[in-house]
Amino acid sequence: MKTIFEPTTINGLRLANRLVRSATWEGLGDPDGGVNDRLVEIYRELADGGVGLIITGYIAVRADGRQAATQLLSDSDDFIPGLARIAETVHHHGGKVVAQIVHCGLLLHVAAADPRARSAAPVGLGRPPPRGLRVVQRLLRPGATRRGHPVRSARRVM
Repeated sequence: MKTIFEPTTINGLRLANRLVRSATWEGLGDPDGGVNDRLVEIYRELADGGVGLIITGYIAVRADGRQAATQLLSDSDDFIPGLARIAETVHHHGGKVVAQIVHCGLLLHVAAADPRARSAAPVGLGRPPPRGLRVVQRLLRPGATRRGHPVRSARRVM
C-alpha cells in the first residue's frame, strides 16, 4: 500500500511525496499585485517543511478582477520575476508549485470601476451589477491584457 510519504506523479508532475498544500489566500501581496519577501518566506517554509506540492493563493488574471488590494496579479510579464522567486524558492527546497489563477467576478475589489462576471445578474451586497461576458474564456484570451498573458506568465515560471 502506498503511503503519504512515498513519491508520486500527477499528470507527469513528479512529486517527492503526497503532501499537498491546497490553495489558500495569504493576503500578503504588495498593493501593486507583486510578490514580496514575506510571501516568498511562507512558500520557503512550506517546501522546507516537506510539502511535496504547493498550490499558490489565488492569483488574479486581470487587475480589474482582484478581490483585494493584497491579491497577487499576473496580468503583465512585469510580474514574472516575483512569481519566479516563489517557484525557484520552492524548487530549491525540494517542492513543486502550481498557480491557482482566478478572476473574482462578482466578488471584485470594491474599487473596481467596471465589474465583470459570467452574467449580468444583480449581485446585492451594495455592489453594482457586473457586466456580463458571453464567454468566460474572454477573460483569458490572448491579447486580453495590455502587457502579457496571465496563463502564459504563470506557466513560464511555475
